[in-house]
Amino acid sequence: MIPSIPNSDERRRLWLYFLDLRLRYAVVVLLLGLVLVELLVGKALLLAGILWLSGALVLNARRPSDQEVDELLSRDLKSLVPKALAGLDPPEMLAAPLALSGPVERSATATGSLFVRPRAGRDGGLRSPVNHAVILVPMEDQLGIYSCEHDSLTGSTSQVAVEEHHYRDVVTVRLEEDVEVSASSGHDRRTAAPTQVFSLELTNGRRLSVPVSVAWQEESPGGERPLPTGLEKTVLAIRALMRDKR
Repeated sequence: MIPSIPNSDERRRLWLYFLDLRLRYAVVVLLLGLVLVELLVGKALLLAGILWLSGALVLNARRPSDQEVDELLSRDLKSLVPKALAGLDPPEMLAAPLALSGPVERSATATGSLFVRPRAGRDGGLRSPVNHAVILVPMEDQLGIYSCEHDSLTGSTSQVAVEEHHYRDVVTVRLEEDVEVSASSGHDRRTAAPTQVFSLELTNGRRLSVPVSVAWQEESPGGERPLPTGLEKTVLAIRALMRDKR
């Protein structure tokens, strides 16, 4: 399947970051061309392999950095906040909404392209074009929760859920540190980037758990960069509301 390039510049940059160049297949084509070089088909394979590798090197050199991709994903996550607020009763917010997201396992197929894959960055952190997004809206008596699976390459969302729960129905809210290890990253537990895992459990048995790849909150500088401290402050605020509203 030929990958479709997103229209906007930001989505095009994300597409370039997650593009799978399939270098192993290019090497196979090149080797076959060398073996069959005396035949016309061998010459064609050799040329195709050289062009493939050359194009891959050019595209790889143009990939955005991990930091740039985190900022692009954070801005894209910000775009979901109005959708979350629209799905709730007119909220009397006690704190700014907090949006967070982490990779989903099906991201390779969810984008509709066989040439797009999650990538492990140089810091060992796994990044994905498709993420499980959760937006928390701390209100006067209830906690608003908007969750979905969001494709940053197409801007589409699926499996959308909008909930409102009284604080007494929130059993636990945690922010724990884990280590994200990708089988393809080549990093072990000592060198991989630490990942914060947000989890929330309700009395009805529902449990949300998200390895936080990026986060966004209005009060962060510029409203764009992911700030783990904002996430920690919101978790502490929700815990305080849980105590006060019981």
